[in-house]
Amino acid sequence: MTEETEWADPQNWSGRFFAIYFSKRDPRLWVPKRRPGWGWTLNMGHPQAGAWLLGVIVLIPLAVAAAAALD
Repeated sequence: MTEETEWADPQNWSGRFFAIYFSKRDPRLWVPKRRPGWGWTLNMGHPQAGAWLLGVIVLIPLAVAAAAALD
């Protein structure tokens, strides 16, 4: 099972508190965080990860600006 082997490999994780996961061999876009119960993180080695990250960085400020404009 490549997914679990890749996920368990410490070489695919960087950082200690804000761990970033990068594995081109893991086909999953979203993977569980290393600490159980802490949620999910993007696999930055996935081809669509950049689009998701850009979308989050752009869409959240746009949503906040739109909400502020309505007030």
